[in-house]
Amino acid sequence: MGDTIRLGMIGCDTSHCMAFANIFHDPKGPEELKGFKVVACYPSFSPDLEKKADQAQKYKQALIEKHQIKMTGSIEEMLDQVDAVLLESVDGRRHLKELIPVAKAGKPCYVDKPFSASLKDAKEMVRLIKEHKLPCFSSSSIFLTVRPGHTNILN
Repeated sequence: MGDTIRLGMIGCDTSHCMAFANIFHDPKGPEELKGFKVVACYPSFSPDLEKKADQAQKYKQALIEKHQIKMTGSIEEMLDQVDAVLLESVDGRRHLKELIPVAKAGKPCYVDKPFSASLKDAKEMVRLIKEHKLPCFSSSSIFLTVRPGHTNILN
């Protein structure tokens, strides 16, 4: 993987995509995050969530302008450019479909909440993770960004 671990993001429909990019690109950020850089993004969103579609365009532009993150036309194109994935899509209905190519590529993955929108999809996601021996975890991003003695760096 070299000196830098190249991260890819899936989904541009949540403030979390900007928060994570800000964290990983902050030269004054925590020492344990040095060496990670978000380099590519597949800017998906759910068109039936009108407000999120509008937000996705705003976040997409900000990721390009502030962090020079390359937007890709597909998840597969993004996977060719990264070492690990942040699945940031706010709509859990999309997580299974978006995880499939990540699992097949064997890229370590963080799945932001919600893990999925249904028990059926969650079970299939876990099956894929096990089948592909995929390093993967999911949690609320609050657990990733609040450290003892520190304030929430998402704010």
